[in-house]
Amino acid sequence: MAERSGARVTEKPDIQRSWTPHEVFAEQLVLLRERHGWSQTRLAEAMTGIGMAMSQSKIADIERGKRQVTIDELVTFAVALGVSPQALMLPTDSRKRMTFANRDLLPIPTVATWWRGDAPLRGGLPPGQGETIDVRTFFDTLPDWRGRLHDRFRDLGELLDIVGEIVALNTTASDDTTDALLGAGVRKLRDRLRAIGEAVSTPRPT
Repeated sequence: MAERSGARVTEKPDIQRSWTPHEVFAEQLVLLRERHGWSQTRLAEAMTGIGMAMSQSKIADIERGKRQVTIDELVTFAVALGVSPQALMLPTDSRKRMTFANRDLLPIPTVATWWRGDAPLRGGLPPGQGETIDVRTFFDTLPDWRGRLHDRFRDLGELLDIVGEIVALNTTASDDTTDALLGAGVRKLRDRLRAIGEAVSTPRPT
């Protein structure tokens, strides 16, 4: 059944059908190329111009699902189109489902969470086949910058608490005690910002 979005009509996805990563890539490549208003020839020229030899016929085969792409080609397509690799590997329509690695009907939000490194992949296994997830390995093997990013979310919460204290003090009547506490809060905020900046620039121990 079709849905109308403005002047464009889109088809509701079949939620009982799963899309392979290659099918998703082929569809996303067409969508993103057309979003630029590019022909297959124009995209091939953009790819070749940044070091990945490509022809119109190769792109046509990829979009028809007749040719697989290499990892190097995937990354270069993303650069040429000005998007992240994830934009080519996950459907724009989150109602679709994916299949890979003996898993079927995987919801896109689940796949996206795994793809971003936020949580291990779960679900979609055949009946009777249990999950074998090593959560420690999943998180311990994240890139170093991801670990620092998780730390920064914790630091942000602490900074917000300090700012809240300063705002509360700033709304009370001014006296020597309040001014002293306010000054201490500002210094605490400055010191924590400095410490966070140093932690971000320092590699984590392996």
